[in-house]
Amino acid sequence: MAKSELHTTSFRDPSISSGLWLINLCEGIQPHCVNWEIVTAGESDEDKALNAKYAISIARMLGAVVFCVWEDIVAAKEKMILVFVCALNEVSKNKSHGLKSPLEEAKVYQGEAVEENKADIIESTPNEEFGDLASEESKESSAVPTQPHVEHKEEAPASKKSVPEPKKSKD
Repeated sequence: MAKSELHTTSFRDPSISSGLWLINLCEGIQPHCVNWEIVTAGESDEDKALNAKYAISIARMLGAVVFCVWEDIVAAKEKMILVFVCALNEVSKNKSHGLKSPLEEAKVYQGEAVEENKADIIESTPNEEFGDLASEESKESSAVPTQPHVEHKEEAPASKKSVPEPKKSKD
């Protein structure tokens, strides 16, 4: 299927159910993000479902937070289509202002966490001065986990415990 010019007058338009209009919208936000070889004509129910699933996948890849499911697109539920388009609009605005999508920010955050973990691992490796001795000790200590020594104090039997007597009030 090749990219085509699709027009719609409202979100009530039944042609939206094919998913092609939404795929074209994604292509308009990020050129070359659509693999047109896997896009179908959208004439049968199966084709519509495939296109709807692909449109949602592309939108998520672009960083949109998608709240609808493919069935909403195939059923042409106008409110859910509107929410889908609004999510793509947010991605488009963020892109034009040079802002990152929430997905990209999460990847950056995870990347920083990975870098911090690498730094911790590097800091915790044995010093080369000690050579094989240090690595052998660490192998031995990690081979058999040890339990910390806990002293258990025996409590006095309940009969021998002294319980304070309640105070008597003066009447």
